[in-house]
Amino acid sequence: MLEQFNSFFDNIGKINKTNNTYKLVIKGYQNCSKVRDHLESYPLFTYKLVHFLTWCKILDLIKNKAHLTQEGLFEIVQLKAIFPKSLNPLLVKSFPKIDQNNLNFKLPEYEPNLSLMDLHWLTGFINGDGSFAPGLKEKSLSPQVRIGQDEISLVVLNQIKILLGMGEVYSNGPNLKTYVYVLSGLTNLNKFNDLLSSASCRFYGTKYLDYNDWCKIISIINEKKTFKSRRLYWNKNNSFRYE
Repeated sequence: MLEQFNSFFDNIGKINKTNNTYKLVIKGYQNCSKVRDHLESYPLFTYKLVHFLTWCKILDLIKNKAHLTQEGLFEIVQLKAIFPKSLNPLLVKSFPKIDQNNLNFKLPEYEPNLSLMDLHWLTGFINGDGSFAPGLKEKSLSPQVRIGQDEISLVVLNQIKILLGMGEVYSNGPNLKTYVYVLSGLTNLNKFNDLLSSASCRFYGTKYLDYNDWCKIISIINEKKTFKSRRLYWNKNNSFRYE
């Protein structure tokens, strides 16, 4: 998947491996500008949009050579401090005047254009932030599509519900401040698969394998959807049986 992604951007990045994890890294102003142009045409919807806009501001500062001045470099480090990983110990030591808990600038407004959301975006979003749950219980199957987000991006989950016209959004608890979109029920899941198929949407990487296995479970339920005279069990040899 990373190789396909890198190829899409004319192989401007480098794929690194640490243990069993691969990471695609794109460096340099010119290369990052190509990614920026693409994401401006296909904008982000979650709160990561704010990080993207901040990152774009850093690119603009570099384009104007502000990073070559003390004031410009200080502003770039300040902007870096708002990202999830914030400043590393070396930057904290090198820029002691930056208070990470009291940054004196205004963040970009979080105003996603949710009207642009479509099934292709949703497929990509599920590929990264969603899951296909088999819902295997002792004597039944209740598969689901699940997508979780922090409270700040709750509007995205609500828009997904509007886009599909089905599913529900639930809170994971008052203290967690996280929410999950859940799509369940055989009729809804069949409709979901039909929508993706008609729009020629697809998944990539391990999520592609997960989706294929999940679709096999949906097929089993479609074939035996009444369950009036037979019950489904899970064998120790990792197979289904009916009695």
